[in-house]
Amino acid sequence: MFSIEVRNNIKTCGMAIFLGLIDEVIYYASKKSTTYNTQKILVIEPNNKRYKKTIEEIKWNELKKHPGFTIIKYSNNFFRELNEYLLSNQNYGFLRNFDLFYNFDDFEKNNQLYIQILTQIKGCITYTLMFYGNDAKDSLIGYYNMFNNIHEICNNPGINLLKDKFKDLPAIIVGAGPSLTKNMQYLKGIEDKALLIAADAALKPLLDNGIKPHLITTLEREPEIELLFKDIHKDKLEGIYLVACPVVYNEVFKAYKGEKIICYRQFDHFKWIGIERGMLPIKTSPGNMNFNIAEYLGCNTIIMVGQDMALDGDITNVDGAVLGNSQQTYKDEPKYEVKGNAKDKVITTHFLKTVLESFVLDVSNSKSKVINTSDIGAYVEGTELMNLEESKEKYITKTVNINKKIKQTLSKFIKNDIIVSKKPIKLTIKHFKRCIDMCNKSICILKDNNSTFKDKISIITNVKNDMTDNKIAWQLYFAHIVQSIFINHELHLSTLKQNHQDEKTIQDKYIQLNVEYFETIKDLLRICIDDLIKFRNDEYFEI
Repeated sequence: MFSIEVRNNIKTCGMAIFLGLIDEVIYYASKKSTTYNTQKILVIEPNNKRYKKTIEEIKWNELKKHPGFTIIKYSNNFFRELNEYLLSNQNYGFLRNFDLFYNFDDFEKNNQLYIQILTQIKGCITYTLMFYGNDAKDSLIGYYNMFNNIHEICNNPGINLLKDKFKDLPAIIVGAGPSLTKNMQYLKGIEDKALLIAADAALKPLLDNGIKPHLITTLEREPEIELLFKDIHKDKLEGIYLVACPVVYNEVFKAYKGEKIICYRQFDHFKWIGIERGMLPIKTSPGNMNFNIAEYLGCNTIIMVGQDMALDGDITNVDGAVLGNSQQTYKDEPKYEVKGNAKDKVITTHFLKTVLESFVLDVSNSKSKVINTSDIGAYVEGTELMNLEESKEKYITKTVNINKKIKQTLSKFIKNDIIVSKKPIKLTIKHFKRCIDMCNKSICILKDNNSTFKDKISIITNVKNDMTDNKIAWQLYFAHIVQSIFINHELHLSTLKQNHQDEKTIQDKYIQLNVEYFETIKDLLRICIDDLIKFRNDEYFEI
């Protein structure tokens, strides 16, 4: 039996997701997709033989010509491939208007596999919307901090200088999870055999145990990060470089008394500045940042230490952590059970689960061998479980003066009076003012009862196109700020026909949602203009 046949409550289905199936998908595409207003058809095929047969059959070749049709083979890379699919062509816009279909007989026979697939689908959808739908206020804080750190960006070298400088050398990426406590002893004395990259929260516990990492990473926009470095004397930080994304608070840069390296996240506003420092696809946490840096620097083996992404009873962090080893912020979050390394199930939190999912994506894209040494942590698909002592014996064999190599490479950077062009600021302010004017005029027309719905649709389309058709101002600067607003706006629009039957109600709601959208855009643009005006007089911007 096919699940479509027993669903009488479907009004619209913008995206139809099928678990496996052969003829049923063709049946749906030809008989039901128009009725349900389906624009995207995604098939997830877990059966390898059936996948190959599907690809080869003539009737499927016709279906594949449909612009909305995609088939993904279920494999170890499924989470990554689904994430990429949702991000491509703004497919995430259908995530509040999708339905899942399957064959009941197939589901019964392959119950455990299908539940596993469903769990990954749910996790990927949640991750995609959370990571790429960040709050606009949070993005604005990042931009404000970026401007506040412009002198740090200008006067410190970038991670790009170290690209591929450590090929064939193993990296140990150190998190501040509970398992770091018992692994601490095995990290001593290997500074010249492996590149040690540690998260900010792990720095003080490492130093207290006589271990000096080569690189320390910091990423998050939290005032508490300053405390992780505040009382550490400059002498203790000799040879330890802080690799910081310049969206952190400027107080973090000031608190760290050692040398610094700038590293951008893969956001276009760093291109907007026009100063090259190296850009990496960093996701959720300093731990994920550690992994990206290790790969970027060319390390062929990456050993994860203290990257638990799970709780050890009430213990949330390594002993000696500045903010404590049993932090309430973690314990207050929603809890989930996930697959463990040594246990069938371990307990993780909402944030740590996102970190875990980011690692899954990074490892699936990685060419490096990835070893996970945490026996109490969450399982990361694609990693090999091995204790740290054994990992050292097997992979950490060469001796290299890593500190010397980093210092010599970064010595090529010359501090100078870098001047940031004011041209992008002028162009951006000008376009933003024009956008505000367009929004105001549009809102007046949309609220005018004498304007036809067709005219209003035309206005909405033209204004959205005019606003976004500017690479410097909109695409490089504003797109990341408005990203979450845009995603939610599209999601709400996509569910109108699903939630309402009356055409007049649908039209009224459509106009109302666009009025609200333009009002929100206006407010955000004004904030951006104020920030740009404030910072354009900074000494690092040319007159």
